[in-house]
Amino acid sequence: MYKNLYDEKHRYIITTNSDIKNKTNNFELPQSGIHEPNILCKECDNSLLSSFERYFSIFFNSNKIPIEKSPNLISDFDLNGNKFFHCSNADYSKLKLFFLSILWRSSLSNHEFFKEISLGPHEDKIRLMLLNNSPGDVDDYPVMISIVDQAPKSPKDYIGQPTLKKYKGHKIAGFWISSIMFAVVISSHRKPSESLIMSLKPNGEFLLPFVSKSKAWELMLKYSGL
Repeated sequence: MYKNLYDEKHRYIITTNSDIKNKTNNFELPQSGIHEPNILCKECDNSLLSSFERYFSIFFNSNKIPIEKSPNLISDFDLNGNKFFHCSNADYSKLKLFFLSILWRSSLSNHEFFKEISLGPHEDKIRLMLLNNSPGDVDDYPVMISIVDQAPKSPKDYIGQPTLKKYKGHKIAGFWISSIMFAVVISSHRKPSESLIMSLKPNGEFLLPFVSKSKAWELMLKYSGL
């Protein structure tokens, strides 16, 4: 059932949600992600946004940064037995702006893969947040992050088509990139309380749900609308 997720060179498999639903073989096999040239000027891409990307890459590989700047993770379980982490010591600005930069660039893109992401008037608001290095408060486009189990045969090299869904009157953009899943609440109204509890906060703390291998495949199919 899942054998087509990886190719023989263990490259990422990128597919649209409709391809999964219709069981087609329209898979892209780039070595890393989707690249769309000229979507940003060199200064923005190489200077501004790359600093957010560098921080993200070392944050989830904390042996590359000094211990005083590395994330603190305390594991716990909710009432249903689901594992999650209390995460602290994150750089709120860099980490949040990294995720918002992905959302923003997805909205700008003309690639078929990002067709569901359209920010409308929020596009310019997020552009200014990125340009001014201003992540806003927790309720300014709350970012919720989950991590997928890295065990063998987990869908850790899967890049799912971004989605835009409605929840309690709000739009929520969802992304699945390798072992990281994240969602952003896109709304000018008062945000759902549960999203604020989970979200990355200005003090560098957030809750990080852990998706086990046994649940990852099921979640992947649900994410794709199956």
